[in-house]
Amino acid sequence: MKYTNNLYKILPVGIRGSVPNADLRQSNAYFSSSDGKFNNRYDAYENFGKLKTGEVEVKGGWKIYSSGPGIYINQLISNVLGVRFEGDSLVLDPVVSKKLGKVTLNFRLYGKPCELVINPDQGEFTPKRIELNGADIAMTELANAYRTGGALVEKSVLEAQLTDAANRLEIWL
Repeated sequence: MKYTNNLYKILPVGIRGSVPNADLRQSNAYFSSSDGKFNNRYDAYENFGKLKTGEVEVKGGWKIYSSGPGIYINQLISNVLGVRFEGDSLVLDPVVSKKLGKVTLNFRLYGKPCELVINPDQGEFTPKRIELNGADIAMTELANAYRTGGALVEKSVLEAQLTDAANRLEIWL
């Protein structure tokens, strides 16, 4: 799915695998944008269309983020795997390509160890069913202006089923 594939476009390691016309970049720096590799504004005006065809390389933009890895991981967890805490609730709104298959993340859920498993079987977003430790859990579907939304699960529902040992939160899309 295009959302997941876009993460590879901002990852500096192996950038040419995702953006064939990318100028080589420092692999530990994350850029705020990519600029066309033009000599001046007149060159850019005359050849701007070549960016779309890939005839002109793109290079790192005007600002480099040394905190890029942290920003990248936050985007991955919050917006691809869709794990966000909002007030006394957990939002589960993954956007995972079927090409990736089952995706697993080990993290802490309300202070307890948890394995999150996302199964993009029927779709690539919108949870159809959520289980915690093998038991279905209640969820509320969230609105989204551009697609069907994610799911909201109340903290109290989760805490009632979380154990101090290993936990497994499984989502079927």
